[in-house]
Amino acid sequence: GIGKLGVYSIDLSNKVTTSSPTLRDVFRVPRERPFVPEDWIELVHPDDRRVIERFMVGLVQNGEPFDQSYHIICRDGAIRWVHGVGLMERDAAGHPLSVHGAVQDITEYKQVEASLQSAVADYEKLVARIPTGVFGFRWQPDGLSRFTYVSPRFCEQWGLTADAVLADARIPYRQIHEDDLASFRAVQVRASEHLTSFEWEGRIRVAAGVRWISVISRPSTLEDGSVMWEGVQSDVT
Repeated sequence: GIGKLGVYSIDLSNKVTTSSPTLRDVFRVPRERPFVPEDWIELVHPDDRRVIERFMVGLVQNGEPFDQSYHIICRDGAIRWVHGVGLMERDAAGHPLSVHGAVQDITEYKQVEASLQSAVADYEKLVARIPTGVFGFRWQPDGLSRFTYVSPRFCEQWGLTADAVLADARIPYRQIHEDDLASFRAVQVRASEHLTSFEWEGRIRVAAGVRWISVISRPSTLEDGSVMWEGVQSDVT
């Protein structure tokens, strides 16, 4: 989830900073003590020091909007993720008056994001190792059907790139051997009409000649009426 959100304001005429108690909670400093830019600078993680210049020079001096995610090291040693935004307020003549902004603790969000990225990476490694191709194909009532995912092994078996297949679902279809095209179409029609499993074995033409493949795919209907076909493909040559 997303953590606490604190707000701040800097009067540029006298450099007086005011901030909400929750801002000090975000940075884990006592609520009863002032929290000024110099205190914030001390807490920014060494790897993210670039945000200091973007705030102190970019925003406070030049009026450039500030919108950054970065690490902080709290005084208790905890490393947290926060996201800060800030804007400059000007008078009618365009002269700077003050800077206003907010900072939110996004540590939990970043942890979930990192876990998800790790899980996706693990899945990609697994898919790359298994001897079968994996694919997702979305049929849409408007006719704009497309592949949503093709694994490296799937592409290798067809002798195609992922970019090509994802851009045009008809490309693999054109490589089906002419003598097996009728059986493919028959299975395709039956599976589509009854939303039953698609199971087909036949030949495809690739650069090296002819290859036999076996395809198994099962459907699931989505809320918008489209059908997602997720399946596996094996080289059975």
